[in-house]
Amino acid sequence: MDSEGASFTPCLQGFGIGAPERAACVPTRAPVCSEGMSALKAVVCATLCLGLGACESAPRGVPGATETPFLTIDEALSQCNGPAMQAAIDAGGALEAPDDAGRTPLSRAVSRGCHEVALVLVSAGAQVHAVDAAGRTPLMLAADAGSASCVELLLTQNPDLLATSHEGFDGTHLAAAGGHAECLRLLLASGADTDRSSRTGRTALMQAAEAGHVGCVVVLLDAGADTGYEDIEGHTAAGLAHRAGEASLGQGVSERYARIVELIQSKQP
Repeated sequence: MDSEGASFTPCLQGFGIGAPERAACVPTRAPVCSEGMSALKAVVCATLCLGLGACESAPRGVPGATETPFLTIDEALSQCNGPAMQAAIDAGGALEAPDDAGRTPLSRAVSRGCHEVALVLVSAGAQVHAVDAAGRTPLMLAADAGSASCVELLLTQNPDLLATSHEGFDGTHLAAAGGHAECLRLLLASGADTDRSSRTGRTALMQAAEAGHVGCVVVLLDAGADTGYEDIEGHTAAGLAHRAGEASLGQGVSERYARIVELIQSKQP
C-alpha cells in the first residue's frame, strides 16, 4: 500500500479491516478493491481508494456519523458537483455513457450550466463532438442554455463550429433564440457563421428578431448579419419582428419589436 494508504491504516483497523484487505485498497484499484468484502468494509475501502478521507468521515450507515458520500456520475451531475465528478471518474465511471436522450455526461453538464463539472469532464477527455438524439453537440447545448462559461470552455477544445442539429440549427441559432447575447458574441468571435440557414431557412438574426431579443439582434448586426435573407415562407428578420410585434400583448413588448425593426432597417441598403 502506498504512503497515502498507509496513513489510513489505524482508521481501517478500527473498522475491522485486516492487513490483506488494506493492501488491496490502492487508488488504482478503486473499481475492484472492494471485491469479496462486506458492505461496510467495501464502503471504507472505496473511500480510501478515492482519497476522500476515511478517517475523517465514517462510512455510510453508521448512526450519528458524518459521511463522505460516494456519488455516481449521474448523481454528481444532478448536484453540479465537480469534486464528486472527479471521484466518480477515478472510480471508473463511463465518460460517454448517454442518457435516454442520447446526451453524454458532458452534454448534460453544459446544458445545466455546470461549468465546474464540465471542466472536470473535458480534462478527463470527454468528447466535445458527441451528438445527442437531436443532433446537438455540447457546444449547441451550452449556447441553448445560455451558459457563457461553458461555451467559452468548449471553444478552447476546437469544436466543430459548422456542425448543425437535425433541424439545421447551430449554436448561433440557439443562442439567438434564447436571448443569450454573450454566448452569441463568443461564438461569432470564434468564427461561427453569422448567416447560417436552418432547414426552414432561418438565420440567427431571424431567430433573435422573432423572439424579441434586442441584445442579440444588436450583436448580429454588428457582426455583419445579412438583413435581406428570407426563410422558406418568404419572411425576413424585419418581417418576423413586425409580425410578432403585432401579435404581442402589452405596449412594452410591441415597442421592443418596433425597436428591432428599426435596428434592422437601419442596416439595410
